Amino acid sequence: SWVIGGKAGWEDPKFIETLRSPESRALGIIWIESPTDVELAHMYEKCALFLFSSLYEGFGIPLLEALSLQKPAIVTDLSVFREIGGNKIQYLKLEEKLWTLSLLNFSKKPSLGKKVDIRKFYRSTAAKTVSDQIREVLKSKNPLETR
Repeated sequence: SWVIGGKAGWEDPKFIETLRSPESRALGIIWIESPTDVELAHMYEKCALFLFSSLYEGFGIPLLEALSLQKPAIVTDLSVFREIGGNKIQYLKLEEKLWTLSLLNFSKKPSLGKKVDIRKFYRSTAAKTVSDQIREVLKSKNPLETR
């Protein structure tokens, strides 16, 4: 099966119509538009490969969630994804041929995900980092000098 989770973000109504079609379902393509937390957890747990093709991304929590379960990932080559995945995942430009080739290669030779240290993205770690930075600014005589 090919399972897609998440809201429609594509600008192509015909593509969405194709995803919703009985023909797609017959081919094993399943689109869950607004998965519950339980469904999402199940999708991450059962996936063999995590794909994330995006033009713009604020942070990339879905990638972080997949990597927390050591899932192999292929994502768009965005700086935010590189910050999260480092050299442990595959990055591609948004070119259909590259993604097709990469998926074909994975289908021929599936690989396990590499362990990515995601601790720096924990809320408690991030909060401490911000708190420490604020303290440093408040300690300085002229906070603008720290820029």
